Amino acid sequence: MATPDEYHTPSQPGNVPQSENKKPDPNPIDVIKTRLAALPPVTNSEWKVARQEIVEELSKNWRFKLQVAGIIVAVPIAILAVLGYKTFKDVENARNELAVQVQSELVKAKKETDEKIGTAKAAIADQIANDFKDPGIQETIREVAAEQAKNLLSGSVQPTIDSFNKNVETRLTTFDEFLKAQQKSAAADLESLRKQLEILQLRNMLVGLGDAAVANGNVKAYRLLEEISAKKSPEILDTKSIATSELVRVFSAYSFAAPTRIDSLKIDAKVLNSTKTKEEELTAEDIIPFLPLERDPIARARLASLISKNGKRGSFRTAEALATAIKAEENLEALRYQIAAFDRITGGGGGGKLDGSTQLEWWAEHKEEIREKDTDKPAEPAK
Repeated sequence: MATPDEYHTPSQPGNVPQSENKKPDPNPIDVIKTRLAALPPVTNSEWKVARQEIVEELSKNWRFKLQVAGIIVAVPIAILAVLGYKTFKDVENARNELAVQVQSELVKAKKETDEKIGTAKAAIADQIANDFKDPGIQETIREVAAEQAKNLLSGSVQPTIDSFNKNVETRLTTFDEFLKAQQKSAAADLESLRKQLEILQLRNMLVGLGDAAVANGNVKAYRLLEEISAKKSPEILDTKSIATSELVRVFSAYSFAAPTRIDSLKIDAKVLNSTKTKEEELTAEDIIPFLPLERDPIARARLASLISKNGKRGSFRTAEALATAIKAEENLEALRYQIAAFDRITGGGGGGKLDGSTQLEWWAEHKEEIREKDTDKPAEPAK
């Protein structure tokens, strides 16, 4: 019996280059073909043994196993691919044909439906138009429309109107309250401003009165300051203090110790008495007739000063002339010397206010007393 080596003829080392002595494993298919060619006829009794050896040899060859497995997997896949491709194409074609047919039917159905809807719509419109021509239907529609309008007004529009009106009333009330508060505040501010303006005007007036009294000797201005200062009303407390301060300023200008304004003036004695040349020689009797006639207040003050120096104490005629001059005098500088002369002649009065009102009150009380004690009377003969 032949062994497997008898069917294999290895290459000899001398037939190839040294670098090619080691060849890769032969292809299993080629090995099978070679061995099949070398097999004896089927009738040979050794065929079965050889076949068994081949099977065992192939079962040990891993490359053969991989090729056989690849053939087993590839053949069904190829068959399925051929069959599947044909089936897929048939299905795709059938689907396309069905889609075209369905689309055509849909278009046709839509067209028919639109036509039917249009026809029905026109018929309904005609029917409605004909129905609306019926007077009874028109009246019913008017009634329904009026009722629906009423319901719409009461159910939807009216609440909105009521809400709007309420909102407007609320805002108007708030705005009215705001206006009243502003008016009240403005009225209070205006009243305060008015009072401040009145005080400012009165302040300016008082300062003006003080200026008139100091600069011009104005008796009326002085008396008004006295009147305001004497009032006890709380509404004029500020003005009262201002009037008092102005009075202090006036007193400083016309009190007994204030600077005199009469030293620069000299009286021409000859005018009053032609027999006299010096003013020091003039008596009260010389001066009294000219006292109410003199228009210059400084001259009147100078004449009163001469009466104070040269007049007889207790003289009723001189005291009465001075009281008359004080009552008519409108200048504080002249009053200053007339009051001093009156106090010296009568021995009363005693200062007081700058306008001579204190002296006039005293004169009203003691006039008759001075008359009785008049020093101008001739002395009674001794009994």
